[in-house]
Amino acid sequence: QGNSLFSGVSEHPGFFPQFFCQMVKMGEETGLISMVMNNLADHFERKLAFKREIKEAVRYPLFVFAVALGVKGFLLFQVLPFFSSLYLDFGQELPILTQRLIFLSFFVKENAFFFPLIVLGMALLCRFFKPRGKFKFWLDGQLARFWAVRKIYWANLANNLSLLLKAGLPLDRSLEVASKQIGNSFFQKKMTQTKEEVEQGEMVSQAIEKILTPDPFFICMLRIGEETGNLDEMTDQIGSYYQNEMENWLKNLISFLEPLMILIIAGFISLIMVGMLLPMLEMVQVW
Repeated sequence: QGNSLFSGVSEHPGFFPQFFCQMVKMGEETGLISMVMNNLADHFERKLAFKREIKEAVRYPLFVFAVALGVKGFLLFQVLPFFSSLYLDFGQELPILTQRLIFLSFFVKENAFFFPLIVLGMALLCRFFKPRGKFKFWLDGQLARFWAVRKIYWANLANNLSLLLKAGLPLDRSLEVASKQIGNSFFQKKMTQTKEEVEQGEMVSQAIEKILTPDPFFICMLRIGEETGNLDEMTDQIGSYYQNEMENWLKNLISFLEPLMILIIAGFISLIMVGMLLPMLEMVQVW
């Protein structure tokens, strides 16, 4: 009907992300829409691959946790009450551990209806009562100081900057648009200060180093990009580096969590088994 591609995609904000719409707009304004589309395809494919790797990494621990939860529930709610009634028929006084486990079993059984309601209530609270204002800014600031989250922020920032710069967007405008895609108010405010420093003539590497204090690698790569005039290529390499680093960190974390979960599950099941067999051992000693 003669409208631009940007006007078409911007009418469907629930389907096309804001970043996608902005990139399409920049591509049309600069006449580089085909290159922008190819870069966007690579960008979203890389993000999708990272999400798939996360799902693959957590699938096995979640499966082990679900199976262990079922085993513990069977022991706690089926086997343990049977043994407790058997011991009470003999008039045997139960040990403290067994009494505590039996109390836990009956408490969970009697209040089982309320647990889904509590989970649903907490989900609704998180959905409708999101942190706002100063509390959200403080919470985002604490989150941005966490090592793993910072790596994700730097990877996203570098990838977005690379796409925007390749599309021909000026550096100050690229910093503004890229910071809005992070989803962290603390990080966005710091990036706004960085943009203001750049507009006053500061080099982007110096401004980011002074305001956000990232890793030395990030600053060195930015400085190399500025000195060689290949800032778009350097930011692309920065994003790839941090994304690979996060993938390796996630794999190492999962490889550490798997035996830890097995130990915790084995310990809990052993505790239930001891609680069931301890009265039997005391009865044998009495006889």
